[in-house]
Amino acid sequence: MQNKFFLVVVLISLSLILALDGCKNTSYKKTISKDKISIKSSKNSIKKITASKSISEIKQNLVEYKGDIYHVFFHCLIAFPKRAGKINGDFLDSSRVTVNEFKRCLSEFYKKNYVLVDINSIFNETEENGRQIVKRAKIMLPVGKMPLVISIDDVSYSDTTKEFGMIDKIILDKNNNLKSYTQIGSKEVISDDNEVIPILEKFVANHPDFSFNNAKATLAFTGWKGILGYSINHDNKNYIKEVKSVKPILKKLKENGWSFASHSYGHRGSAKVSYNIFAEDTEKWSNEIESVTGPTKIFIYPFGEELAPNTDKYKLLLNNGFRLFCGVNMEPEWQDRGNSIHMGRVCIDGMTLKSYPEKLNPFINSFTVWDSKERGPI
Repeated sequence: MQNKFFLVVVLISLSLILALDGCKNTSYKKTISKDKISIKSSKNSIKKITASKSISEIKQNLVEYKGDIYHVFFHCLIAFPKRAGKINGDFLDSSRVTVNEFKRCLSEFYKKNYVLVDINSIFNETEENGRQIVKRAKIMLPVGKMPLVISIDDVSYSDTTKEFGMIDKIILDKNNNLKSYTQIGSKEVISDDNEVIPILEKFVANHPDFSFNNAKATLAFTGWKGILGYSINHDNKNYIKEVKSVKPILKKLKENGWSFASHSYGHRGSAKVSYNIFAEDTEKWSNEIESVTGPTKIFIYPFGEELAPNTDKYKLLLNNGFRLFCGVNMEPEWQDRGNSIHMGRVCIDGMTLKSYPEKLNPFINSFTVWDSKERGPI
């Protein structure tokens, strides 16, 4: 009897021990589980903090750039070489690049650590001792990057440019994206791959670090053949309709980081024409083009034909609000003139690719860029 009682006591004790141990294990497992959740949450928090710090560090990791500001320019592209006829040795060879050459230039700029900057961000207009002074702005860029301004001349498109293999106009597609439009016979060609504007849009979308603060390029508008393929000059009886058509495109370009410049109205040599013709030309640009595009402080000399700062023509441009004047030079050039700035631009076209490859070396390798399929051997 005593043995049976003893056995029962032992069994009850063992049961209690196992039960208590089980509770401990359950509690331990719950604690482990909670700790795992806690650790996981901490890791997520660390990841978020790290990401936040990375973004902050990127923003803070800007340094002042004190070197040369590089400015290159192109003309509208040879979008349809077969329409242009023979390219090599022709007018097009000396003034334009092909689609492939432009794409290769962008890749070369990117590899050399250039970053696009807005031309309007590189200078400031301030008041000093009661005088308006224009001078270089303090330029802050990501470490290792060099500023690059790109401008595109004569962005008009007209009947006469079709023979050069150019597009007809810039449009917005149904998704409000910038595209080119060309009518070839009965065929309509809408593309994002055969002109500067849509090509650069796409390149920056794929390489966002190529653009600082969403900067793209500067479009240098003349006026006598309209802009972007739209005849907005006042001697066109349909100019009001054309203005209405081009305004949404201009708005989209501005939203996407493009800027505008005057390339004069009639693309005449600034130094050669008389003052009266020059003044009339300036007024027409203001009335017909700037009234649609909005004001600009950038004047890009036609043919690179510069004006001396003490001339009446130069003073006229100052009175019309221009502050940054761009000529043509195969090396970086910057002159502070107190009331304005002079900046040089390097031309990239068939002639410079072929004849001045060493001058283009800071930007591109001409032999890599050259389109031998369309032009023949360099």
